[in-house]
Amino acid sequence: PPEPTLPLPSPSMPSPSFLTPQRPQSFFSSLALKRCVRRRGKKLVITGVDAGELLGPAAQAMGELAQERSKRESELRYQNVVRWCESFGAIRKVDRRLDGSIHVYWREWEVADMVCRVQAQVFIKEVGRVSLAWHYI
Repeated sequence: PPEPTLPLPSPSMPSPSFLTPQRPQSFFSSLALKRCVRRRGKKLVITGVDAGELLGPAAQAMGELAQERSKRESELRYQNVVRWCESFGAIRKVDRRLDGSIHVYWREWEVADMVCRVQAQVFIKEVGRVSLAWHYI
């Protein structure tokens, strides 16, 4: 039988892969391995939830009973918006701002990324038509 060109691997003789010099690892490639992937978070901004609210003198002219009903309806709309947002995924925080907008922060960036792709007016059941926009955190 013909003899092999390379000797068979044995503990006393290293294989050819050990004989070829290893390329030194560069500084930049080691940085790429150690770098933690950090994605910028997004928040959803919902406006137009309290579009029918009366402010200022018009609110004072309303009776006390009408103001109480308006507050209840506003709170109900807010809860429905939060419920709608929770249908996409777990929520980390919901902020209600003085200008009437609602800022929603999700736990997972994938959910925020999916929801924040829509930047338009949508109809939320029992709330009505609201405007959606998003901002980086």
